[in-house]
Amino acid sequence: MMKRLLSIFMILFVPVVASAQSGWTYAGVFPDSTSYINTAHGIGVSGDGKVWIGPYNSTLLAGEPAERFNFVAVHNADGTPAAFSPIKGWTDADTLRRFGPITGVSQDGQGNVWVSAHGFRTNVKSKVNPAQDSIIGGAWSQTRSWIYKFGPDGTQLAAKEVTFMRTETASHAPNRVGVTADGDVIVSFVFPASPIKIYAAADLAEIGTVTNDKGGFSRTFDVSRDGKTVFNPNSLFFTQQYVSEDGVFGEYAPSADSTLAAGMDPGSVHVYPANPGILYVSASGSGNNPSAKAPWNSTRIYGISLNSGLAVDSLAWDYGTRTAFVIPRSMAISADGLTMYLGTFSTGTPAFQKFTRQTATSTPRTDSPNSFALSQNYPNPFNPSTRISFSIPQAGEVTLKVYDMLGREVATLVNGAMAAGTHYATFDASGLSSGIYLYELRSGSTRITNKMTLMK
Repeated sequence: MMKRLLSIFMILFVPVVASAQSGWTYAGVFPDSTSYINTAHGIGVSGDGKVWIGPYNSTLLAGEPAERFNFVAVHNADGTPAAFSPIKGWTDADTLRRFGPITGVSQDGQGNVWVSAHGFRTNVKSKVNPAQDSIIGGAWSQTRSWIYKFGPDGTQLAAKEVTFMRTETASHAPNRVGVTADGDVIVSFVFPASPIKIYAAADLAEIGTVTNDKGGFSRTFDVSRDGKTVFNPNSLFFTQQYVSEDGVFGEYAPSADSTLAAGMDPGSVHVYPANPGILYVSASGSGNNPSAKAPWNSTRIYGISLNSGLAVDSLAWDYGTRTAFVIPRSMAISADGLTMYLGTFSTGTPAFQKFTRQTATSTPRTDSPNSFALSQNYPNPFNPSTRISFSIPQAGEVTLKVYDMLGREVATLVNGAMAAGTHYATFDASGLSSGIYLYELRSGSTRITNKMTLMK
């Protein structure tokens, strides 16, 4: 057995990033270099092409009283301000509930825009240091959170409080919402050990829960338009997926391959409107420093094929003469897939950039490999689970098994007919001891073996 395992036919390593040629062209800062918007935590594009920008930090607006405001700035596609911009909050019974820090902006399939806000602002200037407010500034309550729905013309359509307490004094901050094609809304939160909730399109009544305990710290969120896949990027360095065959009316469970974009620590995600088989992911990191692991680059945004898990497209924040790390934290893509807006959480202006392309991004046929290959597991060393990627050039019977160093089989990860393409399997070694293990891919007369290290 040992000789059989160590008689390796060949060892090939599949790069995580496929050959990805970007069709995106940098179209300059948005709305222009004099913009007063100096940070970004959310961008959305309404159905009429207006760009909705949600800064996290408050700002002293020209012509306003000496108070800081949180707001959503709305610009026409040409960069000029919309007539109703900026939006400072939600008017309810003739009372304006001012936005707290904006934590997400997203669009739905009907052309509307959703705004997520952590807390609300009082109409009182900070008493701590009236001469120089903090970066958030003014007085605001962080113990409650809301999501708001606006029409393309700024009309108020719906509001929902989504307060889930993290501590006795602070609630979970909501991420940008995910909206299905039917208008149902799925809400995730920044901190780990928080829920992912589902709200009905008609009245925003709570109709389900994806999970009560999502993994990792996350800055962003999205959902497939059919509602069957939920994408939860997190500080665990991958995008966790929850799947439900019946969409929002079914029961969600972690995907068998729940480590999309492993090693990336995504800072923003966006399902590509022109091709639902592609998820754009920023490798900027959920924190404030570059943290993506090779082969990912923390200054780039990647288009990931949901079929293969490989990058089929990429683009980068345009640094110009700037040398300090910029955190691309927000992303919006127009409905036709031809315009992308990126925002940075790094302080300073301008905070937004615009990119365009001539044709929508496609998923190339090169996702299907022309060779039999087995990648190094990731992460490695690992504890207690790891992901193994492998490729087969043609359909056939495939086995993927794990052995200890004495040649004893400890797990069968794959055993059956598989289509040609790149596939993934997750190995959970919770019940095994630390040490080196061998994993073997076999199809027909071809066999590849590789090593991995479990370190508890």
